Amino acid sequence: MSGRGRSKGSPPSCQRTRDVNMIPGMLISLCNWRFTVMCRFPSSLLSGIVLSVLLAPCASLSAAPATVAFDQSAQDVICYSFVEVTLRVDKPDVSNPFTDVSVEGQFALSGVQAVNVDGFCDGADGSLFRIRFMPAKAGDYDYSVTYRQGTYEAAHTGRFTARNAGRRGLIRVDKEHPWHFLWEGTGEHYFWNGTTTYWLLGWDDETIRGTIDRLARLKVNRLRVAINGRVKDGRAWYENVFPTEKFLFRMNPWVAQRSDSVENPGFDVTRFNLPHWQKIERTLQYAREKDTAISIIFYVDGARPGVDPFCKARMGQEDEQRYYRYAVARLA
Repeated sequence: MSGRGRSKGSPPSCQRTRDVNMIPGMLISLCNWRFTVMCRFPSSLLSGIVLSVLLAPCASLSAAPATVAFDQSAQDVICYSFVEVTLRVDKPDVSNPFTDVSVEGQFALSGVQAVNVDGFCDGADGSLFRIRFMPAKAGDYDYSVTYRQGTYEAAHTGRFTARNAGRRGLIRVDKEHPWHFLWEGTGEHYFWNGTTTYWLLGWDDETIRGTIDRLARLKVNRLRVAINGRVKDGRAWYENVFPTEKFLFRMNPWVAQRSDSVENPGFDVTRFNLPHWQKIERTLQYAREKDTAISIIFYVDGARPGVDPFCKARMGQEDEQRYYRYAVARLA
């Protein structure tokens, strides 16, 4: 996966350097602020307000769903495909499922050290989560998956078998000829022939599939595809390309207050725009069927207003890291 692309003429409103930092949560400060505001009410109202305000954090900290059901996609899995465990949450009561819930798993081929894997939320109301694992080697696998919400935990264990079926798999460097590439699953040589299609996801699904088909016929087997970007039209790159009914120069990986706005979408970076991510998945799935590799570009022209909601001031902090972790958990 790649970071920010930039074209000529991009304004320098959000240029940044890399500096990853984490910041602690603000629960105590928030509670103190609430108490200060609460004390400004007349004393006759104070007791009721104290009760309602102070009980709210306690309720959220002790909240728990009714049940969490785990469902495994298959008992037999083809190598270089993936097994998926779906978590269905009955009566979800989480405030924000993207920030307040974690799903973690450990997957291990028999006799081999386990691999840690993150799951992801696929239901805006907190009712649906998924976790995926791609076996590269044949054999029997054991796994465990844990759902955590505050002090509540639900755990599940399972097993599946991975079988070789001739899938080409991952692209690797040829160890004997390090200037060349191989398909790991079959050992065939991979002749890298790539192109850039930053705005592929701006199209409708039918056009996306047709584009991948056309490029595959031309033996193009690697595409660079952006998942976040926005600009008025193609004249930003001196090209007369304009939005149509089937194409937009706007991609919204997060929920946006003003999704149609180019420069001020009002992203809520704590909540992901699930239809957009589901469209990304459909694109990757179709490309895989054509043996076409996709390189994910997190930002195209990140310096343009409206593209990068973090900019230099919030670069590398928890919200931006969540963006990368979510993409890896869902797409990698």
